[in-house]
Amino acid sequence: SNIMKNILLIISFVLCNTFAVAQTSRYFDVKVTPTKISKHIELTPKNISDVRPKDSGHCNNFCICKNEDTFNKLVTSIVKSAFKGIDQEDISLLKQFKFSFTFDSSMKIVYFRFTFYEKYADRIMKLEKNMYDFSEKFLYMDISPYFEVEDPSLFQYAQWTIPLYGAFTSEPSE
Repeated sequence: SNIMKNILLIISFVLCNTFAVAQTSRYFDVKVTPTKISKHIELTPKNISDVRPKDSGHCNNFCICKNEDTFNKLVTSIVKSAFKGIDQEDISLLKQFKFSFTFDSSMKIVYFRFTFYEKYADRIMKLEKNMYDFSEKFLYMDISPYFEVEDPSLFQYAQWTIPLYGAFTSEPSE
């Protein structure tokens, strides 16, 4: 019947709009996870699966950032370069999403993701080219000059989160 067709059209229209962000990224795979407060959106680069090693047997994933100043300066320069030219409003948007990367026992970054709440999706997706440029510099980066693992024989992987807004707004320190 026509009424049934219209109802189905409305339902599919609503669903398409809810997941519009899922079809719009040229650079990232998009995963939408409903939470109690809002939908949580995760962007990972296209064409890399979650290669984070799975725990196998006894492991010790404890690590420290041993050259924090140097690493922070590197991150700051990459953030400023990738996001240069964005306007003031977009700069404050950097507070609303997180960038996390995973490195494995080879001390190379093998996986990363951006996460944010759905209410910021439309505004954040306008920055996806900047986010992609930023992330390109991280994938497969050797971070052994900056990180030290407690027990290399038991180390499998670790995840680290970088506050992009802080890196963007920090003054270069001498």
